[in-house]
Amino acid sequence: MKYLGGVDAVALCVDSKNENGKNDPQKIIDFVKMCQHSFGAINLEDISQPNCYKVLDILREECDIPVWHDNAQGTACVTLAGLLNALKLAGKKIGDVRIVHLGAGASNTTIARLSNF
Repeated sequence: MKYLGGVDAVALCVDSKNENGKNDPQKIIDFVKMCQHSFGAINLEDISQPNCYKVLDILREECDIPVWHDNAQGTACVTLAGLLNALKLAGKKIGDVRIVHLGAGASNTTIARLSNF
């Protein structure tokens, strides 16, 4: 983040597994809410779908700082920018092409939702 965007960042790894060894999105939510006042924004990373949307939606509603999910928003934004530029260079409209999404992770589901113009 410092090299690419000039932003000071700290990686905080959270053990979000419950007593059964399964990921518990509520643990991430509680952790971020407790430490939000120490940061200007939160960038969520490597939270699987559909938990990433639950975590993101709740934190955006309940936190006083911006919350971003890297895969759902960052990757989707960059991919869509590349797609729109490619269409412009090819002289095509998005409604005239077929787009294949390989997989249904956070990035692709967000791309599909955003590219439905």
